[in-house]
Amino acid sequence: EHPKLLSFSVPEAKSATLKRIVKTFRNQEKKKKKSSSTSYQTSAKQLYEWIIAPLKPTLEARRIDTLVFSLDKGLRTMPIAALSDGKQFLVEQYNLAIIPSFSLTDTRFQEIRGGKMLGMGITQSAGGLPPLPAVSVEVPTLTQQIWQGTGYLDNQVTLQQFQSLAQREQFSIIHLATHAEFNPGNVNQSFIQFWDGRLTLPNLRKIALNQKWSITPTLELLVLSACQTALGNDQAELGFTGLAVQTGV
Repeated sequence: EHPKLLSFSVPEAKSATLKRIVKTFRNQEKKKKKSSSTSYQTSAKQLYEWIIAPLKPTLEARRIDTLVFSLDKGLRTMPIAALSDGKQFLVEQYNLAIIPSFSLTDTRFQEIRGGKMLGMGITQSAGGLPPLPAVSVEVPTLTQQIWQGTGYLDNQVTLQQFQSLAQREQFSIIHLATHAEFNPGNVNQSFIQFWDGRLTLPNLRKIALNQKWSITPTLELLVLSACQTALGNDQAELGFTGLAVQTGV
């Protein structure tokens, strides 16, 4: 039997107030990465009290260990994991996931244990972008120790190689550890950097359609591991994530 739907109202969290606190929280959390500032804690706790605290008794009673967030416009770039009750961050309490909407989410379960991973990364400067030296540890560790797969670095990470591998083999996970830039407006201006060029969003979508990533067996996980890959803007908050949804990952 499915549990009854729960809903609750938080009168003090009016739209304008909520978005102001979220913006403050997001900006303060960014500053924390560059300093030891703890100014974000006030907004982190306030948002926790509005969003999580009213559900806490029910979550505990039902032994819920995973929270899935489907957030509205203006909230999607909020760093959910950093919400705090003053003692622990939310990510220390629950498994967390963010989806664009339930209607756009493929909820079919596909086992990925035993599946193959394709890892590709750029460690050196490419396309005028700075080097990412930690990628030389990241990709081999993922493909050889944590998962089963094949890893490629630097001059092996070409557009042709990516397309060829995606066409030749069925991967459960593709992990791209390289620079990306999200630029609002013309979709061709946003890209993922490869050794010999830029993979634009339309090109990635074309590869996904050709390889039928959304049809079982599916590509279950596409990891974009670099700066800006999580970004969007007010008109396209989902950014690269929206692309992943469109490709059927």
